[in-house]
Amino acid sequence: MGVAKDSVPIISRAELRHKIWKVPAISPRPHYSSLYQHRMRKSSPAYHELKGDFADDEHEHQARTRRIRWPVYIVAGELTLIAFALGFLFAVRRRGQIPLGAYAVEFFEVNPQIKTWLFTFVASVLSMFSSFLFAQAVRHALVVALSHPLRLSTLVSGVKISKRALILDKKYVKWGLLSVAIFGLGIAQTSSWSSLLTPNVISVVVPLVGTEIDLASAIFQQEDIWGALLSYDGSLSPANLTDASDMPVIQQSGAARAAAFANHTSILNYGGFTYTVTTGGISPIHLQARYGTDVYLPPNTADLSTTNTAAFPPSTNVSEINIVMHQQGLSANGSCQREALTEESTDSLPAIWREYRDLGCRPYCYTYVNISTPCGADVNSQHMVTGTNQTLAIHTKRRRATGSIVDGRKQYSGTFVCDITPLIVPMISNYTVDNSIKSTPDLGQPTKNGRFAGQPGVTAAAKAFEFGQGIEISSVGDLLVSIESEQGTLSDDQITDERRAQVLEAFLQGIFELSGTLMKNKLAQHDLQSSMTHNISGIANVQTLGWQYTTYTSTVVLIPILLFAITTLGIVAVAQWHNRGVPLANTDFDPNDPWLLMAAASAGGMGTVFQGSDKEDWAKGEENQVVLGKVNGRVGFLHADGSRRISRFVGED
Repeated sequence: MGVAKDSVPIISRAELRHKIWKVPAISPRPHYSSLYQHRMRKSSPAYHELKGDFADDEHEHQARTRRIRWPVYIVAGELTLIAFALGFLFAVRRRGQIPLGAYAVEFFEVNPQIKTWLFTFVASVLSMFSSFLFAQAVRHALVVALSHPLRLSTLVSGVKISKRALILDKKYVKWGLLSVAIFGLGIAQTSSWSSLLTPNVISVVVPLVGTEIDLASAIFQQEDIWGALLSYDGSLSPANLTDASDMPVIQQSGAARAAAFANHTSILNYGGFTYTVTTGGISPIHLQARYGTDVYLPPNTADLSTTNTAAFPPSTNVSEINIVMHQQGLSANGSCQREALTEESTDSLPAIWREYRDLGCRPYCYTYVNISTPCGADVNSQHMVTGTNQTLAIHTKRRRATGSIVDGRKQYSGTFVCDITPLIVPMISNYTVDNSIKSTPDLGQPTKNGRFAGQPGVTAAAKAFEFGQGIEISSVGDLLVSIESEQGTLSDDQITDERRAQVLEAFLQGIFELSGTLMKNKLAQHDLQSSMTHNISGIANVQTLGWQYTTYTSTVVLIPILLFAITTLGIVAVAQWHNRGVPLANTDFDPNDPWLLMAAASAGGMGTVFQGSDKEDWAKGEENQVVLGKVNGRVGFLHADGSRRISRFVGED
């Protein structure tokens, strides 16, 4: 083809099918030799751009990567991480709790720092793997983008983003915000993995069942049964129900309930347990833990024991568990009024007889006191010897009744007639690891009249008053006066009859509650009919190490993991949308590798990107576009200016 002397035909091979474009010719200097001119042209940037252009055109016919193959391991890796995180979360939620094994719990309890280090290490490994997949996604996206003209500033920002580096350049605010988000998610996902995987102290709930004596059963509503139990040789006779060793604790139980009425903290130590206020009339459970396949067998609680119906965690120490049981207790509702009794009974008040006999003074003066009241055809009497006449006596109002008369002299002055109704009360008992028991009424369940079950309470109260009466004072009387007077802060004149009555009611209630425990303990020593017992239930709270996710925050903490994975998958999806296959020669290029980056930049195709080394030149150069192609037979960056696709240098022969 002929050409004008002042122009050179510029033909793009890709556009040869359609049209021919012409641009001004490059005029050689006339005094240069043809060979020298040819060498100069080969050394010029335009020549390299031209050569790269040819190479890029040749790529159209070169083998390219498959569109689907390269992102497979990135997508598979991120989906695996997501499946593991969500699968672990849902598995724990489905089971409720997953405790660690016995050896692991024992080891981590002794070495808590190792537990923190180990699971933080695992979380860091998973986070680093996710970051690696993210970097690979960005790398492939950049390689795909470099198949087309790509702004240099975008390339640099993409490299920084792939390394999760912060972009602190005011010119690129959007890139800066994106880098902050990626940087934050990269850090947060480590914390998310650690929060998800680190086992914490959990409370494993194990159901319990058992049996106990049922005072509300039909058999205990029969008077003849109680006649046999309370008889002289019966299981609940005064001699069998209590002995001298029980007297102090009976008084303490009454005092604890009375002190609680006065808003004082009270405890009662009895039978190896520490009760909050009083026993509440319950009988402490006897736990027989079952392990292995025995758990799935029907529980045997014929011996008034309690057992578990589900397996305890492997690390369980039954002496260190908290238990909550629904049990049956015994209490009393008392109403006391101050009355002036005489030797003549009335329709509403019984008679009272007081006998005083001087025993002489050798060398101390003593008085014999006998206080009695009628009990049906019998007479209920209490005998005392005193040197001060400070006496406190208690009597029943009538036979087989739970009403009582409390008669005090001098410091304990006043006669109170009390009507006491025994109550069978459903209780919620909390057993803690320090052998403490706190029993409170179950307000959701109705109470029942205890009827004859209150008789042991009257017996226990009578013996406590009798045991507490000494020659000088009454220990029971002193307890009542101390509580009534707020430990002496109130004078005798300041203590109202109402307050005295209320303290006495609480004192008797405390004695009745302990009598319920004493009575059940005595009955349990004998063979019991099944009709005398009932089933009880509860739970054991076992503290161990494991996983438990019950709140919405357990899902919220996974958001950084999910967002980081979704971001990675989004980059892959966008790259795939614009990807028609990358030339095989470009597949090994990694913009994150500084050596490969310098090699590509120094290949010779970027000679016209930066016009100088001034700050302004750098700013302008960042806006230029580059592509990844062949330069001098190797992969390198080519300056993709506006004329790249329509200009080609044709040298002279």
